[in-house]
Parts: sequence; C-alpha cells; structure tokens
Amino acid sequence: MDPKSLKYLCWVGLLTALTLLNLLLLPARLAFMEDLWAFWSVFVVFDYSSDLCYILDIVLRRRYLVLYERQGPVYSREEIRQHYSQQGHFYLHVLAALPLDAILLAGGAVVFPGLSLQQTAAVLRLNKLLRCVDLQEHSALVEERVAKYFSSTLKLIIRVCKLIFAVIILAHVFGCIFFVVGNQQHLRGSEDNWADGAGILRECSLGSLGAQDRYSCPDPPSLQVVITQYVHSIYWATATLTTVGFGDISAVSSIEQT
Repeated sequence: MDPKSLKYLCWVGLLTALTLLNLLLLPARLAFMEDLWAFWSVFVVFDYSSDLCYILDIVLRRRYLVLYERQGPVYSREEIRQHYSQQGHFYLHVLAALPLDAILLAGGAVVFPGLSLQQTAAVLRLNKLLRCVDLQEHSALVEERVAKYFSSTLKLIIRVCKLIFAVIILAHVFGCIFFVVGNQQHLRGSEDNWADGAGILRECSLGSLGAQDRYSCPDPPSLQVVITQYVHSIYWATATLTTVGFGDISAVSSIEQT
C-alpha cells in the first residue's frame, strides 16, 4: 500500500472520520445517554465497525505500508514491520484497538457506580481517543494532496475553517465534561452545582452505591431534556473558550472550579 496513492488517502480519510466521530460521540454518550436505549443498536454497529477498522489498520501498516527512505521505496515486510513497531504510535494504536467494553458483554453489570450501562460502555471505549494522535498527520497529508487544486486564498480559508472546527470540537468535549461533573453531584444529593442552578436537571438521585444502582427516575430522559442539557453545556463551553465568560452559567462548587 503506497502512502502516496489515492487508496491510502481514502483509507486515511476513513480513519480520520471514525476518530472524529468517536471524539464527538463518546463524550456525549458519557454525559447525556443515561438509560436512553433508542440508539443502542446504532452505537454497537458503529463501535465494532470502527474497532475492526483500527485492527485492520495495524495489520496493513505492519505488513503492507510502503516506506520511503533516501534510496527510494522499501517493500520488505520485515523492514516495514520493524519501522512501524519502533514508532510510538504503534503502541497507542494497539491500546486504541482493544475492545474494553467487551467486559459489559461478558458480565452485563454496571461497572462504575453512578453510571448507566450506556455511560459505562462510553467510559470503557475512551481508549479509542488515543487515535487522536494521528489527526495532525492525517490532516497534513490530506491538505498536502489537495493543496495543488486550490489557490492561496482558498488554502487560507481552509485553515481558518480547520481552526473553527477545532474550537467546536473542544467546546463539545469541555461542555460534556462540565455537564458530567454537575450531574454527578446532583445524583449524589448535592444541589451545589451549575446544572441545578440552570434548572436543566430532573429530580433524580442515586440509591446506595452498589452494583445494582438505579436512578430514582423510572424513565429515561426525553430527547427534549437531553437537547436542553446539551445546549446549555455547549453555550457555557463556547462562551468560556471564546470570551472570558458571561457569568450567567459558571462553576459553582469547588469540584467544578477545579
């Protein structure tokens, strides 16, 4: 597989898309899914499809990805394997490919107190985000390949769009984390959190922190409730990242401030 070929460019594009989707979906699943099962089958299909792609990528890189040295291309599989194995990314790729969420399939129990099965699956899949180490390299490769088709003005516009997209991704991730902190305080009986102050949480709490934890709410949150929570979280993160913050939504407890 020649790294200068169109096939490799398409493969890199697929891997980049999978990594970005994981970067968007996993924090959202951890923060807002609770007991929402409507998208469970979709998540399962996506999760294990991306795992298969990550495993296949390791095999292809160790056996078939052509190297370019000073003297030209290297096709020797042994040299390819040694080169890839000596890179730090190889170990990160292996860790990212591990299906840690298979623990749920084996045991079927909620592993982390205070989290639903959906949220626990998201936590166990956070190792997929190790693939983010490739984003800069893949982005540079794609930009280099398509640069010849654009003028200097369009290249500048593309770079500005990449910056805006990076801010959007950061706002999404930070917003999800901020909501998790507030919601977990609420579930443990503390109303000293930003989400309660904004009035976006349901009247739920956790029982005893054991393996059979269940929320006191009999039903999962409605889609409208989840959208409201997400909009508030993104609003806070965007305002904080792009300004000094407006203060209408801000950290309340010491846990949120740290």
